[in-house]
Amino acid sequence: MDTSPQTNNQMTRSTAITFLLVIIVIILGAGAYFLFFQEEGINDNKANATNTNQVADTNQAANANTATNTNIDTSGWKTYTNSEYGYTMKYPADWTVEERKLLEDPYDESRQSPFRSVDFYSPGKKYMLNVYVKKITDSGTSILGGGIAGTFSDMGKVQVGQYYLPAIQTVENNKVKGFFIPSAGQETTIDGYQFGAQFADMTDDYYKVDLLDSVEYYQALSILKLLELEK
Repeated sequence: MDTSPQTNNQMTRSTAITFLLVIIVIILGAGAYFLFFQEEGINDNKANATNTNQVADTNQAANANTATNTNIDTSGWKTYTNSEYGYTMKYPADWTVEERKLLEDPYDESRQSPFRSVDFYSPGKKYMLNVYVKKITDSGTSILGGGIAGTFSDMGKVQVGQYYLPAIQTVENNKVKGFFIPSAGQETTIDGYQFGAQFADMTDDYYKVDLLDSVEYYQALSILKLLELEK
């Protein structure tokens, strides 16, 4: 075997070149790997940003629709004044009001308990807003029930006078059919009064109508918003 210095130098040089080539390959491979996943990350971020913008655009559109639908002109509305408690509520001029006060509970004749209810009807009695208000210190019961068919879902807070009260809505076949404040068959307390309300579709096309598409739905919310309790 040739072990001359020249041969040893050639072997050393060859080994060094091979090692250097291996290092270069590793560096190039690592760089390609890094660039690939960096590009993937950029694409993911772009996709996420696009989705976020789409969601934001959808929310803005929904908010814009809500703002448009709830922008009810209440000028020219009539004022209802409750004969017993003096509270007032404004309502559309073409709606009608029926105030009821029974001397016994309609669901239990053995209970001689005043029964207070005020019904606001849209033209043709297609839609009804039923409102129950009584002082906490007085006896009585409400008419509020769970007679609206559908599944309950959270509606968030609804403005009633100067208060924001929890509400639920009923949904049938993906259509809003009515709402309750605070819930079906329940009342809440505001400023010394018991309060409850419900809004319902009374039309023959019950399963076809979506209340979110009707102006009466937003008129009913405006009626509640304009409630003024007598101190």
